[in-house]
Amino acid sequence: MASKNDKDPKPVNSPAEREVFIHDLKNIMTGALGHLSLARRRAPRDPVLTDSLSAVENILRGACSMAEKAIRPVESSVPQDLSVLDVLSASVGICVPPEGYSLNLTYGENLPMVRAQLSKLQQLFNNLLTNSVHAMEKGGKISIHLEQELPARREDDPKILRVRVIDTGEGIPEELQDKIFEDGFSTREGGTGLGLASARDWLEQIGGEILLEDDSSGRTCFVVRLPGIDEVDPRTRPAVPVVKGSSGRALVLDDDDMVLQIVEEMLSHLGWDVVTSNNGTETVEKYRTAKEEGNPFQFVILDLNMPKGISGPEAAEIIREYDPDARLYISSGQTTTIVNDPAEYGFSGSLKKPYTLDELSRIVAG
Repeated sequence: MASKNDKDPKPVNSPAEREVFIHDLKNIMTGALGHLSLARRRAPRDPVLTDSLSAVENILRGACSMAEKAIRPVESSVPQDLSVLDVLSASVGICVPPEGYSLNLTYGENLPMVRAQLSKLQQLFNNLLTNSVHAMEKGGKISIHLEQELPARREDDPKILRVRVIDTGEGIPEELQDKIFEDGFSTREGGTGLGLASARDWLEQIGGEILLEDDSSGRTCFVVRLPGIDEVDPRTRPAVPVVKGSSGRALVLDDDDMVLQIVEEMLSHLGWDVVTSNNGTETVEKYRTAKEEGNPFQFVILDLNMPKGISGPEAAEIIREYDPDARLYISSGQTTTIVNDPAEYGFSGSLKKPYTLDELSRIVAG
């Protein structure tokens, strides 16, 4: 199936053109991550293959994040609600070479989002991972673990998200450990610094901190503590078991044929009968006709912005007038209030592009 993204890209100049570029990029990434997550589900239980697929996913997320940061330099410097898991995944894709290095990224469930500058947080993780790679010039293993610290005793106490980064390098000599947070200090001859002094200053400004933790094995272990917010990172919600067999009917609206194809394939894998549309008015008519014929759709996924015709929210408004109980989800690569707080706008949830099979499964199961 052809995608509108197959045509040659045009120079990106105006703000409107930047938004179109990011929109198209995230549609492409939705297709790529969708196929990767399907491959992971369908592939034999081979840990080496699974690790390779995870590495490719991290690389793609990193590429997407880099492109968005370059195209929206101002937005990346403004505090916003962030998924630390997303930012870390992007940094892994940017900083950790696929050859010679293994990565173990684990995380707890229902972790809080953080409010911070994307550029600062990504630079922090980029520095930590780059330092780890430099400490293991012949290759090695990097372990990253995210967890929420034990719940505070009082409700008004902040949630703290802890990130531990461990590598299998030779470690930092005890006599140098007091110097690593000094501006310009480097353990490598001719190095420009570890980047930890500015990271520590920034973390202190937002109520966080960075520590070098003792490790009995002599490995280097950095701990980053970040103040969390009440919103839960959707990527860390508990996985929903996939139940095979038809679960009902689903209707999907998107302006990109490639997105429609992969979302249809993912939903079909989850057991849904899927109908797609690239036109908002047509989507409304399909919903109404299906209900009148006694074969209704159990839910609808609506793209936020449609270049032609009515948008996803406009289609949702018409559907709700006909069926107030309609189960509607909004989908977009933009960070907008309607995506961050879908319930406020009458939606059952939101899908932020690019997303995977697991993320799609978790949303539609709810």
